[in-house]
Amino acid sequence: MQTVANDRRHKAFSNVSHVKQYPTEDEVIQFYHSKEWRRIRQSVLERDHGIDQWELTERGRLIPGDTVHHIVEIREHWELRNDIDNLETISKGNHNREHIEKGNKNLNKSRHKIDNFKVKNSVKSRDVQDEIF
Repeated sequence: MQTVANDRRHKAFSNVSHVKQYPTEDEVIQFYHSKEWRRIRQSVLERDHGIDQWELTERGRLIPGDTVHHIVEIREHWELRNDIDNLETISKGNHNREHIEKGNKNLNKSRHKIDNFKVKNSVKSRDVQDEIF
């Protein structure tokens, strides 16, 4: 289960296009209120069995998750908004941790730098990622 979640995170970063599409805030809001998003969100919750995937991959712990999170931000890569491999179930606390505007700014800054490094350098193998952390 942990390996599957890890593979999904790696795949999401490897699917990033180098051509960025920036949505308007209205487009983001419309998307999150759409039937399409509710359907995809439910599929991800079922696929992940309601288990927080960040907690599983980063700490090896099983805790419930009830939020569906875009691994690669849709505000940075709009084309990935419906990519199920770019979505994971996480807890509200971990979701707040992932977003500067919602939670721990210092932790998120360091994670954002790591994520940007992985995207820029197309980090794909687990061995290389372990060295980054």
